[in-house]
Amino acid sequence: MAQASLPATKVLVRLIHDGVQPGSFLDEALDFGMPDTEGVLHAGEPSADATRAFDVTLDVKEGARGEPVFQGSFAHGPAKGRFLYLGWYRLA
Repeated sequence: MAQASLPATKVLVRLIHDGVQPGSFLDEALDFGMPDTEGVLHAGEPSADATRAFDVTLDVKEGARGEPVFQGSFAHGPAKGRFLYLGWYRLA
């Protein structure tokens, strides 16, 4: 008997960044945020305690073996290894 496929659903993810630039401090103008798959950098919501929250909605579908596969404009990488990321970019 074939297993019924689950319907696609959505999940809300909140990523909170602590405000610390990784690596060695760069004394130059940087733009920071969460890039989408079109290359647009989203700034998130800053708070009074220097953290920044990024709220994104991902679509979730069932993969061939029943595993969750995340999709959407913030899901990067191959289906078996999707990830979200934050980026620091030098301003031109």
